[in-house]
Amino acid sequence: MPEIVQVINRGSETWAAIMLAVTVQSALLLGLAMLVAILLHRSSPALRYWLWQIAAIKLLIMPLWT
Repeated sequence: MPEIVQVINRGSETWAAIMLAVTVQSALLLGLAMLVAILLHRSSPALRYWLWQIAAIKLLIMPLWT
């Protein structure tokens, strides 16, 4: 039984490290997208829409990419 607990603990440590990396990268990506959207406030709404769409797609594929 203790071996199973150790295996689960190692797996959870790996999972937690991956989730931390994804969370930090997501926060940085969204911060960058927000900064670019603010800088493009006088541009067309379509351009800002596509900026946020690209950010959303990146967020969806990020866990698979890490």
